[in-house]
Amino acid sequence: MEIGKPISVTGRHRRKDGSEFPVSVRLGLFETADGEVLMLAICHDITELKATEERLAALNEHLEEEVARRTEQVRHALAERQAIVDNLADGLVACDLGGHVQVANPAANALLGLALDPGAAVASLPAPLLEAIGIAQGERRVVDVQLELPKGRVAQGIVSPIQEDDRVSGTVALVRDVTLEREVDRMKTDFIATVSHELRTPLTSVLGFAKLTRAKVDQKLAVYVPEDDRKAQRALGQIQKNLEIIVSEGERLTALINDVLDISKMEAGRMEWRFEMLDLGALAERAAAATSALFQGDIPLRVDVEPGLPEVRADSDRILQVMINLLSNAAKFTQRGSVDLRVRRSGAGVEVAVADTGRGIDPDLHASVFDKFKQVGDTLTDKPQGTGLGLPICAQIVAAHGSTITLQSELGQGACFAFALTAGGEVDEPVDGLPEARVKPLRAARTDGYVLVVDDDPNLRELLHQQLTDRGFQVRLAANGYEAIGMARAEPPAVIVLDVMMPVISGFDVATVLKADPTTAAVPILILSIVRDEERGYRIGVDRYFTKPADADQLADTVRDLLAGEAESP
Repeated sequence: MEIGKPISVTGRHRRKDGSEFPVSVRLGLFETADGEVLMLAICHDITELKATEERLAALNEHLEEEVARRTEQVRHALAERQAIVDNLADGLVACDLGGHVQVANPAANALLGLALDPGAAVASLPAPLLEAIGIAQGERRVVDVQLELPKGRVAQGIVSPIQEDDRVSGTVALVRDVTLEREVDRMKTDFIATVSHELRTPLTSVLGFAKLTRAKVDQKLAVYVPEDDRKAQRALGQIQKNLEIIVSEGERLTALINDVLDISKMEAGRMEWRFEMLDLGALAERAAAATSALFQGDIPLRVDVEPGLPEVRADSDRILQVMINLLSNAAKFTQRGSVDLRVRRSGAGVEVAVADTGRGIDPDLHASVFDKFKQVGDTLTDKPQGTGLGLPICAQIVAAHGSTITLQSELGQGACFAFALTAGGEVDEPVDGLPEARVKPLRAARTDGYVLVVDDDPNLRELLHQQLTDRGFQVRLAANGYEAIGMARAEPPAVIVLDVMMPVISGFDVATVLKADPTTAAVPILILSIVRDEERGYRIGVDRYFTKPADADQLADTVRDLLAGEAESP
């Protein structure tokens, strides 16, 4: 130890009671004026300091363990997230605002046929996806996108902005291969169309023969039943009632089949629309006339059409279907009060509203009334009326016109369904989609000759034979297209009633052949089929188009007009 250079040491000191405690000792040498060297020792009790050091050491050790544990958790979470992203069946691509890919999972690379690594330029992405990314970033909204994939596959994607602290930092896109789903939808639609055909064909026969039998009972048999023969009169009444039930239930089943087919076509995007400029006020009057039988009791239907309304661009048949459905529902659920059909100007368009004073709909159920097969009410006490497809079909029709159906209703306060269509506009069908102009051969009016009925179903042939024969026509039958062509060429008929769905050669092909043959070109053709493709029929050159099941009297009147050369071209 040197003079003037103190040192510090630690040790333990013993108290008088024998206990020990830690001390810090400061030792130093110094020289007095007399030249004597002395040692100075200063002792401090460092018990608290040592305890603090021990606590800090333990805390530090715990902190290191916690950091290691949390680091492992983060590593595991990142690995788990990466595993989830890598194993997603859907493709996932995340991009920053600088135009670089941050994340691209294997599914995305496989779907898009790319090899996207972090940092890759987004310019390599398909153009529709790039456009959706730009919209999502710029407008801060979710964007749907459809992509055409290699080998004829189709994908649907959704692009969402990534927002942090009220700012967009990038986008994330999820892409799914929907080729199989589209194929399943197509198969489902084809299946429903096939089943509907197989159901409607015998149903048309059942309905037709039931109506035919009912008419013959009323017109031919009833007059021979003695009025004083109570048993015979009672039996006659039961027969007539039974036939009414058969007809009524057959028509209800036909409506159900048509609804199922319509909703299936709409969901598959295969519904045919025929837009034209039309007057919604006049269409409302037609809807009121069509449903007038529902309002002959104590529930009046009041129609209020604002004068001077502009025309709208719409499919008249489908919008009429919506109006009739809304009016039918209102009549069905209104026990007292009235039903109002209002057509008024609304902003830049025309609004149609159907309001009733019925039992109303709970606001919590407003959204569900547009679900398929959903009917409001307690199914244990309220027997379902209808199929539950009417409102979903209406919603789809209105959506195809760029609008939505709104509902205002409270329990016990009635309901009001409304939709608005934009006024004006042009019927902008593409030129290629317009029916080709056709020149119809001039034909002299005639009332003689025979009617050629062409249908592959023997029951329907017999039904049409009886319906037309009973109304004074001469009828000949053909079981297929080739037989019909041969008969028409050998002896041209006065009118041809032609089915479409037939084996080997369809009715459209038969009509094409006959219209191209000078021998039969002037023969009027009336198509009678479950296939709704009037545009194709008229483009070929047919004169009239009916959908099965057709009203026998209306069919006969049209045949009579064609025989007389009076039917106007559509």
